[in-house]
Amino acid sequence: RALTDLARTEWASRSDRLDALAHVARVLDSAMGGGDALLAAIRQAKLDPIELPGPTGESNRLMFFPRGTALCLGEVGAPRALRIAVRQAVLALTAGNSAVVVAPGAAMLTELFAARHIPLVGIDGSLAPNALRVLEGVAVVAARGVDAELRPLRKALAARDGAIVPLVSSLGEIGPFLIERTLCVDTTAAGGNATLLAASDRGEAAL
Repeated sequence: RALTDLARTEWASRSDRLDALAHVARVLDSAMGGGDALLAAIRQAKLDPIELPGPTGESNRLMFFPRGTALCLGEVGAPRALRIAVRQAVLALTAGNSAVVVAPGAAMLTELFAARHIPLVGIDGSLAPNALRVLEGVAVVAARGVDAELRPLRKALAARDGAIVPLVSSLGEIGPFLIERTLCVDTTAAGGNATLLAASDRGEAAL
């Protein structure tokens, strides 16, 4: 239910998204530490479109979009599972996703994030790997651990029907929580390209 409800939020379009997360990071720092790392991840996030090189008469832009709802499980079997799960969730939220954190003690997060209207739900406990075979509404799963600990999660995700749900095991990278899309526009067909027309007038080949 938490995954389904979070999928309907407009978090990704909020202009104050990063400010709201920075506020929560400072509160978390006083409660459990690690706030500096959270703030650094928020501030270093690069989400603006990137203009790519291309031939004259063509515009190429790389854009980034959130995946959907991230399921954050922290570090599998570790006492600090909650602290790692919070870092995963902040990265996912920075990218514009909503987040569900499942870890011992995670329930306390729900009210804290809700106070800033941030779409995160914390669930106290742990998740059986086989639940990932049928769990609906999840677009990406974040978990850390050694290969033997992560293998059951990977097998369960591979057994799912429909779209592939990636497992993010790295910590500190926002890229895995984003979808990349490239927009290519023929600017000569969109009203003309001054550079291309000038080259044509001179009899030059536009490459």
